Amino acid sequence: MIPWIFLRAGEYPSGSELFSLAPSFLSPAEIAYLGTLRFPRRREDWLAGRWAAKRLLAALQRGGEPFAPTETALLRSRSGAPVLHHRGRPLPHSLSLSHRAGGVLCACCPLPGVALGVDLEWVEDRHPAFYQDYFTPAEQAFAAEVEPYAPAVWFTLLWSAKEAVLKSLGLGLKVDPRRVEISADPCTWQALHLPASSPGWQPLAVHTHSLPVDAPQRLWAQRRGDFVLTCALKAKGPADLAPDEHPLQP
Repeated sequence: MIPWIFLRAGEYPSGSELFSLAPSFLSPAEIAYLGTLRFPRRREDWLAGRWAAKRLLAALQRGGEPFAPTETALLRSRSGAPVLHHRGRPLPHSLSLSHRAGGVLCACCPLPGVALGVDLEWVEDRHPAFYQDYFTPAEQAFAAEVEPYAPAVWFTLLWSAKEAVLKSLGLGLKVDPRRVEISADPCTWQALHLPASSPGWQPLAVHTHSLPVDAPQRLWAQRRGDFVLTCALKAKGPADLAPDEHPLQP
């Protein structure tokens, strides 16, 4: 199973607290990178993501010992994705981070050959041009069939799922998001569009069109209040490989 952590604002230290705590959970390389971030909002998001990731890594073990926060570093690859290093050496773990509206989502898989992508979004209405520019006709047609209040949920879910898929493929938003098409069966949609309680991870179907790499084999989503969480997996790993049912508690 894939361990993950999801934190809302108030469930982790504030921006000023994180900054003062940085030497206790950042590696020297990360502290050096922190010094290059000029904008306060960017620094706070970056620190919150590293804080959550280090909490997640502390629950994992290497050689029978838990990861020491200051001995692990999440360094940017050429694609912008974080790569996990331990004592200066890259590890085969796949780790993905996302933050939005004060929330932070992180997942990590220690198995080699696995590529993860996670995304976190806040449910909100968007300009009609956004729907036309980034979603396929089939995705838009489904939105036209659902209840009047639900299109914002559906399009937020779609956008988050596309981002997670493209992260897992190492592409990001370098390609047209319409080349990734997401669909959900009625039962899955029923479980996802109601925010009152979380039904856990629900499977989604993903189809790609003319992408330079293969699509991930698996994709999941869940609701947490007005947050949408998605996790994409590109791997030939065990068939039961999926996000844990419950998030790690910090």
